[in-house]
Amino acid sequence: MALAQPGRKAIALLAYLCLAPGQRAPREKLADLLWPDRPCTQARNSLRQTISLIRKLTFGQDDLLLSDRDHVRLAPGGLYCDVVTLIELCEGQKSDAGDQISSLYQGPFMDGFFSGSPIFDDWAASTRGRIEAVAIPSLHEAARTGPPEKALTLLRKLLDIDPTREATYQLGMELYAVRRQRDQALRLFESMKAMLAREYGVGPSHESERIRQRILDSLPFERSEGTAIIGARGSKMTVRVRPFENLSAAIGLDGFLKGLLEATVIELSRINEITVLQDGQPSDPADVVLSGSLLAGGSQMQLITRVTDGATGRHLSGERFRISLDDQVSALEGIAECVALATRFECLHHRWQLRDLTPVDDFSVRLLVLKAHCRYYELTAPSLRDAIRLAEQALETDPKSLRAQRVLSLALTGAMVQGVIARDPVTVRRAIELARGVAQAVPEDVFTRCVLAWALGNDAQHEAAVEELRYAIQLNPRYSTLHSDLAEHYALMGYISEALSEVEEAIRLSDEDVVSYWRYHTAAVAQFAAGNYTAALHNARRAMRAKPGLLRGAVYLAASAAALGLDDEATRAVDRIKREHPDLTLQNLTPGLVPRFVHDIHHQQLMTHLRAAGLT
Repeated sequence: MALAQPGRKAIALLAYLCLAPGQRAPREKLADLLWPDRPCTQARNSLRQTISLIRKLTFGQDDLLLSDRDHVRLAPGGLYCDVVTLIELCEGQKSDAGDQISSLYQGPFMDGFFSGSPIFDDWAASTRGRIEAVAIPSLHEAARTGPPEKALTLLRKLLDIDPTREATYQLGMELYAVRRQRDQALRLFESMKAMLAREYGVGPSHESERIRQRILDSLPFERSEGTAIIGARGSKMTVRVRPFENLSAAIGLDGFLKGLLEATVIELSRINEITVLQDGQPSDPADVVLSGSLLAGGSQMQLITRVTDGATGRHLSGERFRISLDDQVSALEGIAECVALATRFECLHHRWQLRDLTPVDDFSVRLLVLKAHCRYYELTAPSLRDAIRLAEQALETDPKSLRAQRVLSLALTGAMVQGVIARDPVTVRRAIELARGVAQAVPEDVFTRCVLAWALGNDAQHEAAVEELRYAIQLNPRYSTLHSDLAEHYALMGYISEALSEVEEAIRLSDEDVVSYWRYHTAAVAQFAAGNYTAALHNARRAMRAKPGLLRGAVYLAASAAALGLDDEATRAVDRIKREHPDLTLQNLTPGLVPRFVHDIHHQQLMTHLRAAGLT
């Protein structure tokens, strides 16, 4: 069904309903979404008028919209939405869907469309990021494993979607090498090198240099159809799940293990950064392998799960659960969720080359801590409050839990940084003391040092934070977040060349992952302090695409855009911040929401451009 000359609000309403659960939404929510600046009654009247307009435009055909007193929904089959099909194909993880995804993805979602409602525009930006987050890895995987001719078509599509993604260039170099097109591969390397220098001020990563050298040395890149190219990897981690073994004589427990396996696979499949494979599915090497075994005796059984390196078989981590035979059904869901979440973090740690040295908690505490950690990474006001609640609950259950103390420190600092809770001295001190206590108990745990530096930085203790980060880098120089966090502290302290050097190292080391947005943000801070406003704006935009609710990112986006004379973009960024913090001014911006630059010249630089962006 086609619509003739619909207005902006009509287009926005239909776009939202297409992607809403069940293609249905409450009237109150739609009114607030599209007319947030109007009183409730007036907004609902505007909604009725827009619904009436859509019905007039489709006169003589079946009603496109069905509504009652409380809800509005799309008529079944009344409107085809290619975005819905695209998301379903990407999340379905089918190996033969690359052509369809490429055909459906014609550019950023609602790019250049402004509804007149900042809340709707934020939703559109978030949806745009969500689509890119599933489309890019799906296209990358299809290019990585598909026939060479189609792979090159998908490669060009990937470069059109995001021409600043180094992993795409790496993939292209290997694709050309497989086709014996050595010159094309080397030209692509030079294009990538120029892009990295222009966009980030850095050189190619060690992995890109390794691929280039392999091409120069005329070493073969073996690849047959359906087989992955080693080293050209998308942003997702691959987990192969093996059947859980019953090592006891109790045959009746086979059903429990099959049910647990299926529940674990379902939980893993809900995690965006993971692709799940089971035995019998594609035989490509997985990043990690999840397996398990069960022993039973008397009225108890013990389940052991193991995560191992997919390439070497090296043991990475394990979980142990003691369960009463009478409780096996009721415990199944919680165990599956705990195993899936623990596997998620082990995948992240494997990519970051981290090992968690803190003692493992009992099951009930472990699940609370894992849930709190997951909620923290969402970085929204509700998720941060939830992370604090779950971490506090874990500490109430076991006051000695080091992991609960660490995640509570992390959540408290994150909530203060986002302005979700007050940044009062008591809370600041508690976050620092919690992290410091864990660091004293496990001095060489790298992630704990990172959490402690995060808490210290929130208290403007930059030198102390730098000391923690430097020590952590000595322990693990491959963890990119340490370098990006260090870059921010250097930038705030006025050490601009050191900040840019650390940004370069963070980018060299990093893959796309759950904290990529923070690396983009710290790059924006460093580039802004250096006066490189174009690079700062580029990184701030990437941070905000990946995490639309990142308020610090919005601050640097506004300031960088204003510095470049992009007044509309700067104003929209300030409006986004003011919606969350209506009382925010230039006077209370630092250190409440954004840490203050140590040197007045950098601080005034930020204030001047934010004033130009409309913050008073």
